[in-house]
Amino acid sequence: MCDFPHRVPVESIRTISINGNIRVDYVEFHPPIGIGADGKPTLVAPTPKQEVITKIDKPNVPFELPLPPGGFVSPQSARFTITPFLSSERFTINLKSKGEFLFHFRVDMPNQAQKIKPHVIRNSSKNGVKWLTEERTFGTFPFHKGITHDIVFTAYGKSVTVDVDGAPFVKFVYRDGDDPVNVDQITVVGDVLIHRFEHKG
Repeated sequence: MCDFPHRVPVESIRTISINGNIRVDYVEFHPPIGIGADGKPTLVAPTPKQEVITKIDKPNVPFELPLPPGGFVSPQSARFTITPFLSSERFTINLKSKGEFLFHFRVDMPNQAQKIKPHVIRNSSKNGVKWLTEERTFGTFPFHKGITHDIVFTAYGKSVTVDVDGAPFVKFVYRDGDDPVNVDQITVVGDVLIHRFEHKG
């Protein structure tokens, strides 16, 4: 974007300040800062991390994938290539921790005969039984029965974004007390065929 010449020695900088009418979801510094032998801050060359990709073709539904320790955190993502059945009523994709729903993504398909309108509901649970406040707002309903869709969950600091067919759809901020580092399972349930699941982490 721009270059700014430092007016003080860069090694004397101790604080980053962010002000204004914004919400900060995540701050990450590259490369990390360490303390040198002289006691001054110094840049540390990051250790290269091998990206692990898990691909599963045509898994059965209900689908459950245990995640390794560390949760569902940046820069991880999960891609679901799915087709709702022609008779589909609903399907859900969940990020869970010890049976608790940290992110519950529920798609209610329209049914003209029963006068059911389409909804995409986001929520989480507490104590295994209590659902918290539903989030229902979204733009255009992007799902169609019998049509294949790509759904991508992308992990950020305290939130997860959902893209549908390459377009941003919704963002879910984890509820108070929920930490994505504790996510230990991804599940898919409902009236849907999974063509492929892909997890990058």
